Amino acid sequence: MSTESLFVRYKNWLHTAAETGLPAPCTDTRLRNTARNHLLEDPGLHDALRNDAFSLLAGGLEDRGDLHAALQRLSSAFQAFELAALHLYFAPWRKEFQTIKTYSGFYVHVLAAALPRDGIFQALRRLGYEPQEDGRILSITAMPSPQKLSAAAFGFFVAQLECDILLSILSGIGSGILSGADLLWERINRRGETVCTERLKTLALNTSLVTNSPSDVKAYRKIDETSHTEPPLYQPRLGDNCHEPRDQHKMGHCRAVVSIPLPSSHHSNHHEVDYVLHDCVFSDKSLERRCSDCHALHSSWCSVVAACKDSRHHVSSLCPAEKQEALKEEMKNRYTVHACVQPGQLPHYRCPTCKQLHYINCELVAQCRAQGHKATMIMLEKDQMIWLQRSTMDLTLLGLDINTQNMRWSLK
Repeated sequence: MSTESLFVRYKNWLHTAAETGLPAPCTDTRLRNTARNHLLEDPGLHDALRNDAFSLLAGGLEDRGDLHAALQRLSSAFQAFELAALHLYFAPWRKEFQTIKTYSGFYVHVLAAALPRDGIFQALRRLGYEPQEDGRILSITAMPSPQKLSAAAFGFFVAQLECDILLSILSGIGSGILSGADLLWERINRRGETVCTERLKTLALNTSLVTNSPSDVKAYRKIDETSHTEPPLYQPRLGDNCHEPRDQHKMGHCRAVVSIPLPSSHHSNHHEVDYVLHDCVFSDKSLERRCSDCHALHSSWCSVVAACKDSRHHVSSLCPAEKQEALKEEMKNRYTVHACVQPGQLPHYRCPTCKQLHYINCELVAQCRAQGHKATMIMLEKDQMIWLQRSTMDLTLLGLDINTQNMRWSLK
């Protein structure tokens, strides 16, 4: 059955259900089973509906130890989004449906419990909601058309079915440690529940053997807390300043990412210190500050620098030679955008061996993994944007002084 046919059946159900009052989220068993079977064999249905399902799922599963509980919360959040779309579709004049308070119990216990703030705002923008009052409320600024609202409701309905599929796959895996990234990777690239489950079962078992850890993730993390070390499967918490894989870290900091020789007057006992370029460098197009405690380089306007100063970290300005060295290393390790990423699209995968960024369905990603490359998913949309910008921007901007940059921009 085509996407259009499924959508027509969903709208038919909507109007039939509306005859008994304001409809609740779809519970039609036949429609659910038909749509689920279609989605199971073709995960690309999400792309056709533009529901951002895998992007939102990635954000909701990031750093979650209990994937089963996280998926249940995500399913409830998608159901809440569907209900919000239906309210606006059938009763756009009702004022109480046009504002969502981010401090309300509904928001905190249903939406914020499942998704990061950026993900919630991303989903609600499809319904016309925009943050107001510094994000304390979300209000309808322009009511979407009925067609867009019904399409959004159907998209969130299908996202719920995706959670149901992932929960079913997860229940068939049994013991073993599995990350949200691995779960989504296999789901996106495999057809059929059985194949996906078997591959993940093997991956989870092998991971448990390699790490010599208990099969229960919570028990594993409890042991880890007493040893003050980090589980090999999980990324260290470095704020938003690092996208490198786990084996590129040591003691909570990136290593071998950017290596800048420092003057002996700063570090008399070290000839070389490893630094990472914070995301702000690429979003602000500025490279001016160094935090010696965090081993990170920042823009002039990065809020993290203020936090470093409050923590009494040693923050100093970069000299021109240090900037040039940082840019030289960045150029050496720079990724290129593969032809699969079309204009207007964001990359979903990156291969650190080939130094390439790929779109979600690119066949080369599977080939890289088959060759032993550590091709990984870029989980969040904000990270996808940074990786794309990092690979395409003019790095000479980063080597300019602040005054020169301001002068250059003011002339545009």
